Amino acid sequence: MWQGTPKVYNIFTDEDMLWTGGNGTGLSYYFKYAEDSTEDDPTIIAKGVDENGNEFEKTIHINEINPKSATVVEMRALEAHMGGKEAGGIYFPSDGSRSYGIK
Repeated sequence: MWQGTPKVYNIFTDEDMLWTGGNGTGLSYYFKYAEDSTEDDPTIIAKGVDENGNEFEKTIHINEINPKSATVVEMRALEAHMGGKEAGGIYFPSDGSRSYGIK
């Protein structure tokens, strides 16, 4: 039987939203492309609430994400950009290279 207090997260929406999500710890967020996002420098704005209830806004440059040290929000931004939500997720090669792809 569940003994703790369940975490509740907010659902964020916006008309040009790319992705919205959370992970059951209280973290919730949504993504949209930044106005200055380009094909060469895809940039996503993440807005949401962290696990401690603090609001955040973060600019994420997709090409600068290192999967070995990325936060949950950064990895979900990468997945959203690559279309992984529709394809069932993203995968990473075991050699640590940046040649990741969609499942």
